[in-house]
Amino acid sequence: MEDRRRAPRAESRMLCRLRSGIRSHSGMVLDASAGGVFVQTTASLPPGTPLSLTIHVPRGKFFTLKGQVARVVVAAAGLKPGAGSGLGVVLSEPPKEYVDWVKSLSDRPKEPLRVSGGKPTKGKNAPGKTRAFQVKLQEIASKRTRDVLVRCGSEAEASELALAEFDDDWKVLRVEAD
Repeated sequence: MEDRRRAPRAESRMLCRLRSGIRSHSGMVLDASAGGVFVQTTASLPPGTPLSLTIHVPRGKFFTLKGQVARVVVAAAGLKPGAGSGLGVVLSEPPKEYVDWVKSLSDRPKEPLRVSGGKPTKGKNAPGKTRAFQVKLQEIASKRTRDVLVRCGSEAEASELALAEFDDDWKVLRVEAD
């Protein structure tokens, strides 16, 4: 399938509220661009449906945007409700503040999530000390990946701690000592 996006997307995880007519639905913005967003939600709105979208961003700010449903993604059978399901929304005339904010997301270097915890390592490697592990996770319903830097005592514990930062829809691809 050809990618018809007009603007680059920035990965994100922000709560949002979708409103269409008198109906209101919650969701999570998974990626955003100047021209659209993908919202993970259980809402069932057909393509072409006009809506209002309020995205809650850090520091108590929010953007209220107008748009319409461009595509509907339905999760594979057997997954939790909402896992992998969502709406692609094309925005109509987004405000400059929103466009600038999305650009700031795109310009940020992608750093791994950092997690600390666990018991110190015992034995010859580093008696009484934790070690750093790079854990590569993949979302089960998609190809999205995430790097997590974990300080703990073992590879098994690093996997467990990294997965604890995400929901059940992720799996460990690999763990490497840093």
